[in-house]
Amino acid sequence: MASADVLQGRGKQLASIPQAEKTERLQWVHNLRSAFSPAAMLDEDGAINQEFFKPKKVVLVDDKKWGGKERDLLYEALEKHGVGNWREISEQYLPKWDDQAIRIKASRLMGSQSLARYIGWKGNRLISMASILLVE
Repeated sequence: MASADVLQGRGKQLASIPQAEKTERLQWVHNLRSAFSPAAMLDEDGAINQEFFKPKKVVLVDDKKWGGKERDLLYEALEKHGVGNWREISEQYLPKWDDQAIRIKASRLMGSQSLARYIGWKGNRLISMASILLVE
């Protein structure tokens, strides 16, 4: 309700301004826009071209999905490099995934939020699956 009152008050203020002063103010705005805005952003009359703000190029994001293939590669990488060597695992086995994402996936795979007790451990799928089943 207060904002409607403000708008009505603003309308009354603008109505009371003489036409010459309105024209002068609009010319001042046009000059500032021309001085500080890129040419493509303004129409010929000095109005803002809304098309300027729309994306020029649409970038398609490659969806990374974690599936059975990635899980098997992570098991294989853990057997070779051990827990904690996320950079090597990322470089050699899962190049689409960063170190942090691989660490999170490994912690879910191992069934433990903290992998501190597993650092350097080189197990295999059967051992890690058995430990998950024992915990549950």
